Amino acid sequence: MIDSGGRSLHAWVRVDAGDKREWELRRDQVYDYLEDQAPCESNKNPSRFSRLPGIMRDGQEQKLVALNIGLATWQEWIDWRDQSELVEPTTPQELLDYNVEADPNNVLGSRWLCRGGSLVIVGQSGVGKSSFAMQFGLTLSLGRPFFGIQPIRPLRVAFIQAENDTGDMAEALRGVVRGMGLQQSDMAQLDTNVRFYDETVKTGSEFIRLARSVIVKHKADLLIADPLLSYAGDDISDQAFMSRWLRNELNPVLQETGVVWVWLHHMPKPPKGEQAKATVSDLAYAGAGSADLTNWAREVAVLQRQGDDPVFTWTLTKRGARAGLRDHDGQPASKITLQHSTSGICWQYAGKPVYKVNRANPRDAVSLLV
Repeated sequence: MIDSGGRSLHAWVRVDAGDKREWELRRDQVYDYLEDQAPCESNKNPSRFSRLPGIMRDGQEQKLVALNIGLATWQEWIDWRDQSELVEPTTPQELLDYNVEADPNNVLGSRWLCRGGSLVIVGQSGVGKSSFAMQFGLTLSLGRPFFGIQPIRPLRVAFIQAENDTGDMAEALRGVVRGMGLQQSDMAQLDTNVRFYDETVKTGSEFIRLARSVIVKHKADLLIADPLLSYAGDDISDQAFMSRWLRNELNPVLQETGVVWVWLHHMPKPPKGEQAKATVSDLAYAGAGSADLTNWAREVAVLQRQGDDPVFTWTLTKRGARAGLRDHDGQPASKITLQHSTSGICWQYAGKPVYKVNRANPRDAVSLLV
């Protein structure tokens, strides 16, 4: 390793190549490994001379810094490189000792969704997914159960959405506030814990970077992105794209920040007669696009209209037993029946009034009719 007169460091790297093709492949591996250090592209030329120690350059001596550093052979370096990327392994005893009953990574339910988890809420067009997500996020930001699903504490929630204008968002917020009967003290907590962001331009990798900035700035526990189709920026039926985007680009953000990520996603038009035959396992794949979206998600929850009546089922298709979801009668369930509230843009159990609302002033306290 040579100091080139105070300007940079030059290094001779032994790659043990048998021919020019192998040399080029191994050179590229070295440059890929040093990518974050921005090595000089000019030195990719095999005929390029390196700096010599002891020679003066613009009045500065080029000095030898070190000899024979690193590993002795190319294969030893490859083994070291690959092993250095491994995370510390977990032993069987450590798993046995882990306290799953008081898991510090738990966020919702009984380890239904933990830090770095993912939820896809799939629904037909026009059923009210955005208002459903609004109620989901606001309820959890107050530390209250959402139809039985209990957060560990009041969560910090960020929304990023592309389909609703300010008026739509205001109506949805007011409907949920009214339907839930929130008081002034609740509104203060919402103002602390909830943020809404509009984004209609960025897609793909750019959107992931934007979302990370939102998560870090707001210290979000939960991020709700509405809808997935607006932010993918490529063919969501392409499994290679979806796998790369979700697993190689989004997952590192989830692991770094610990946020629980929620996608709102559309359901394609089903073949005639097929929807009624679908099992819970089939519903997990109800969203449009590649099956890898379902395989990637920790949970897929399907919001589905029943016939022509304004009655809907919300089905947890993968980990429902852990969620804590409760049905109309307060019993544990993985599927519940809901309807739009008669008092505004809000969701409630079907056939059962939940709140008594002061229509003159919807921000007043109200009584629960359970």
